[in-house]
Amino acid sequence: MEVRQTIVEAHNGQITCVTFNVMSQRLITGSEDHNIKLPTLFTGEVYVLFISLSMLVSGINNIAFFSSSLDGTIVAWSSMYKTSWEKKLNVPCSCLVWDKKRHHLAAGFKESVYLYRLTKNRLDSWGGDSGSELLEVVTIVRMSGEFVRCMLYHDNRIVTGSFDRSISIFDSSNGRRTLKISNAHKAAVSVMTADEDNNRFITGGFDKKVKIWNWDGTVVFEIGGFVDPISGICYNPITKTIWVGASSAAPQIFDPLTGINITEFVPGVIPKQQCVISSILFIPNTGEIVGTSTNNRGLIVWRHNPFSAVCTIKGSDSVVEALTYSSNRFGPQIFSGGADRTIHKWELLNETDIQAQERYRGHTDSVLCLEYYDTLDMLISGSSDKLIRLWTFAPLPRNDIDTRSSETSIDLTLPENEKLSKSTAAQVQKLGQNFLEKITGLGYKYVLPGHSDIITGLVAFRRPDGHFLISVSWDANIIIWDLNRDNNHAKKVIQDAHLDYITDVTYSPDRSEFGTCAVDGSVYIWSFGTKFEKLRTLVGHTAEVTSIKWNKERQQWMTASQDSTIRLWNGDGRCVKCIRCPTGVTSMCIEKNMGHALVACVDLVIRLYNLHNEDIIQENRGHSDVVTDMVWIEETNQFMTCSWDHTIRLWNGPTKRMLGQTSPDSNHLNSIAYDLNRSVSGNYSIQTENASPIYETGFSFAAERSKSTTFIGAPDVATVLKNIVTSQHSLRKKSMSQHTASLATLNLDTKNDAKPMKKAQLSSPNLFPPKAQTSKLPPIV
Repeated sequence: MEVRQTIVEAHNGQITCVTFNVMSQRLITGSEDHNIKLPTLFTGEVYVLFISLSMLVSGINNIAFFSSSLDGTIVAWSSMYKTSWEKKLNVPCSCLVWDKKRHHLAAGFKESVYLYRLTKNRLDSWGGDSGSELLEVVTIVRMSGEFVRCMLYHDNRIVTGSFDRSISIFDSSNGRRTLKISNAHKAAVSVMTADEDNNRFITGGFDKKVKIWNWDGTVVFEIGGFVDPISGICYNPITKTIWVGASSAAPQIFDPLTGINITEFVPGVIPKQQCVISSILFIPNTGEIVGTSTNNRGLIVWRHNPFSAVCTIKGSDSVVEALTYSSNRFGPQIFSGGADRTIHKWELLNETDIQAQERYRGHTDSVLCLEYYDTLDMLISGSSDKLIRLWTFAPLPRNDIDTRSSETSIDLTLPENEKLSKSTAAQVQKLGQNFLEKITGLGYKYVLPGHSDIITGLVAFRRPDGHFLISVSWDANIIIWDLNRDNNHAKKVIQDAHLDYITDVTYSPDRSEFGTCAVDGSVYIWSFGTKFEKLRTLVGHTAEVTSIKWNKERQQWMTASQDSTIRLWNGDGRCVKCIRCPTGVTSMCIEKNMGHALVACVDLVIRLYNLHNEDIIQENRGHSDVVTDMVWIEETNQFMTCSWDHTIRLWNGPTKRMLGQTSPDSNHLNSIAYDLNRSVSGNYSIQTENASPIYETGFSFAAERSKSTTFIGAPDVATVLKNIVTSQHSLRKKSMSQHTASLATLNLDTKNDAKPMKKAQLSSPNLFPPKAQTSKLPPIV
């Protein structure tokens, strides 16, 4: 959950109650200023509904549009927010609750609860005649000495909480009390809510306690530690958590099964404005949570973000600049570095848990770039201290250890009757020590001096002639290091490779070339061999190029820039696609499944772009400062990011369905239709009369007579088909078989429509023109 919107000074007095109007998708709030207002969730605009109540509004119900006040008035509102009915009871009404199954309204008073039945099925159907009543009393529940403070409906029960510290449960059909819990709290019961998932109810009191109850009246456990009385509570079924308001700067979030406070593990909950959270409401229709703030008489809206970070860890007490990732038989491992001059090692235990491991110190300034070279089990770091450090584990006698085994022990088999000699024992001890160093991260390091300014980029790779490292720096030089030799000396230095600071470097094993980019917007492609010549200049960016990658899936170069664009380049240096981002790009990596572009922008939003159609597959928000680096974890389909906000965050990648539906290489009609129009309703079946298949490999469209493809799409199927043809016309043409085919019938069978199947005739014999026809596409009839 994260803060979606904050509405300040929605009322001139303290907000006393809040609910949600399902029909108009509006909040309805009541206040001590005697007003009922309608804040709009999307725009934050506030409309005054009623301003003549003589006392503060104490309760609002959203289903039938009722409101109550401490002046003893119950008012019914029409769908146009006009007063349709009013009842004066001369007794202060403290709360209202609606039973949507029976269309009953329960009103809480001093020493009584009135149960009303709606005389009409709908409030709008009531004519408002002076001689007719909208509500009629079903029963009156007498409660001696009890002043009802809060209520809830659950199945056939009415639960009440009173100022006398008691909780009562009544049968809603006849008003008979089935249970009374005296002294449920040590002070008045202030709020209550139901936990549908665990079949319990939850109460909060002025005794600064929250209690979770079974329906038989037994306490499961209680939650304490609050500084102020409990003023708001709700159960969030989306995240399966309890949200509590107790005059704190943010709601307190608890696990309903254990009572553990998990607020610190839920990022984005604390509003940027200074707030004092009071009441809390969960909106089932939108999945949002609305809280009221007493200090600014405002509203805070939290929204569940399915693309929020799975896990957030504080990388250090300073900014985090670099990440790299290693996957070996010891499990996925993450390395981070930053301004604290330390390299931190993290272990990815599962898809949600990250555990801190070792720290590596040696640099005397900020660690700006990291590269893990799996082939040599080597961690490479570059720093503002102008040095490159190689962190390697102690070499293992691999003939003596089965590297495929998941065990951490060493088995030795000796011939019969042969004792373990001293030399053999020493050998075993050394072998075990080396193994221990491997799994614990202990090792030794080399230092590579050579640059005269900060190191900004590293890439290590293997070639037939050995292992190499390329480094770039703000000194505008490129250095190629030979990792095959013990002294790791420089193989080649390219002086003044760019006219400005070099920002990144990447290598293409498919072309035996490497690319560099710089602050002046220049991008160069170099040959790797004996001459190291500059082959091409990629011209197009107008600002600093922050990242360059080789996209193996597409066999193209990818660059990202502060000019708010991502560019794709063919091997010959021609720009084949330019994707415009909302703001400048600060970091980029490649999604491993389909080769899409994952970019972080200046607006702090992380976006995954479909490189085929430029659509945004998903957006992720959570960082509060510049995202400096990111890595994709292929094994778990996740990615990690680091930022100047001192955090490292783990995010879920897109599902296979999300990726499949945006892939032009997937020969499924359902993928294409869903991608063209994502408004989902109904099942469609497209069939062809011709036995020959229809193929257009440029867009991967396929349909056969013998197969019926069901897909999720929009009711306007002609538009979908037209989009398919238009899209294939814009894509490259590939050779296709000579054929004649037609789409004959389209069957519509919606789940929500009980009418017989409809058939729409679509005649288009030349929907997919033969290879020779490359001029204009025929119109859709």
